[in-house]
Amino acid sequence: MPELSDVDLVFADLQDALAELDNAITSPKQVRRCFSRYVELTQRLTSAMRRECKGKTGVDWQAANFKGWTEVTRLFKDLRNEEQHERQIYISVHETRYFELFGPGGGRIATSGTWQLTDQLLEKPPDALKMFDSDPDTGQMTNDEIPHCGVSYRYLLQPREAKLNARLQVIGTADLHALSASCMATLREYHSFYRSSVDA
Repeated sequence: MPELSDVDLVFADLQDALAELDNAITSPKQVRRCFSRYVELTQRLTSAMRRECKGKTGVDWQAANFKGWTEVTRLFKDLRNEEQHERQIYISVHETRYFELFGPGGGRIATSGTWQLTDQLLEKPPDALKMFDSDPDTGQMTNDEIPHCGVSYRYLLQPREAKLNARLQVIGTADLHALSASCMATLREYHSFYRSSVDA
């Protein structure tokens, strides 16, 4: 079996990190750690390319020759720089809970809210989005909690720098799973471009 190059190894690590991020959906602490690792690996990929390209061809690898960079990949570059030189990445959790309502008209409704997490090490999101039954005679809320029948989470970047906030406004989403998937689509093209350039 041929030896895997460092570039291909880092790229495989990137794909695994994205899968781990997707699987960590119920724990803010794990989501933040997986996302931070993914961000770090995006830089390590280019570093491995520089070393390998110089060793194979004697020429410096120029990442700027790849023309597929996007606002999302520029965001990841900013995130790497911030985490390495400024402050750690912070995330928020947007939670939606679903409730089945019985009685006349019945149906299903949803409530949602975004938790701006001051504690970035929470093992699970706060358990505070609740719905209570009402007295049919008075219409007043009771202490009888209506159990939710489903819950979903979206994890959002919680920018602490104006530059990151401005870039997120241009991109149009702070959903870190969507951002990571978009970044990976570009990095797949970048990896193929590198291989075709260096192995030709």
